Amino acid sequence: MSSSETARYITQCLNMSLDLSGETSYTNSFKVKVLNDGFLFIPHLPASYIIDNDLYQRIYKIANSALYPLKSLLKQSTMYLVATNEEDFGNKRAFYYPWTGISRRLTITDMNAYLASNPNKDIEIMQDVSIDYDKVTSILIAGNSGSGKSYTLTYLLTVLYLKDISDLYIIDPKCDVPARWAHVYGLEDRTIFPTEEMSNSDFVNQCNELLANVVKEIYVRQRILYIDPHHHFKHLTVCIDEVLALTDGLPKK
Repeated sequence: MSSSETARYITQCLNMSLDLSGETSYTNSFKVKVLNDGFLFIPHLPASYIIDNDLYQRIYKIANSALYPLKSLLKQSTMYLVATNEEDFGNKRAFYYPWTGISRRLTITDMNAYLASNPNKDIEIMQDVSIDYDKVTSILIAGNSGSGKSYTLTYLLTVLYLKDISDLYIIDPKCDVPARWAHVYGLEDRTIFPTEEMSNSDFVNQCNELLANVVKEIYVRQRILYIDPHHHFKHLTVCIDEVLALTDGLPKK
């Protein structure tokens, strides 16, 4: 669809589904403008409806499903309000809804061949969707049982290790998939998991010792950056699997 067709389509969907006490595009209460990387919902003020996060999320729910499979809206935690270039002051602000194309799952039949053909430091997580590891401080993997969390984790660890992007330390309270992955790649000396002889408190103490050493390394790097603000460090990643399992059976202290 062209930009004008997309704008008309979104406007029609909002007119039919968005309950604004009778205010619609037909009464000049709002209009939709399509951009290259998203669309704007431009309310005409004064209006009888409130411009707030609830309205933003309601529009998101309507437009997100309506635009599939043409576009996928990028979920925002709160309303994304931007200024417009409209001449009328009543139209000087708008809700912005960024979008992207529909992402497709990566299919990798040979990991070594795949990594050899993608030598850059970015980490692909889907087709045309990647992570710049220089711009993140943490990654959380969450999902229902059987949704592929462990598979995703071992994929990330493999890319970080084989591309030599980061030094790795692994904490695995259940001696499960991450620990087995570390055994395959010879990283047992950088992996903490409970043994038969180890109590829960002993295990957590080892984890605390590792994290304390990481904090010390942060301070060392901060002092280096004080002298040389542009110094480049190799990434250091601590992978913790099943975070809640760390406290299982421990006293509150």
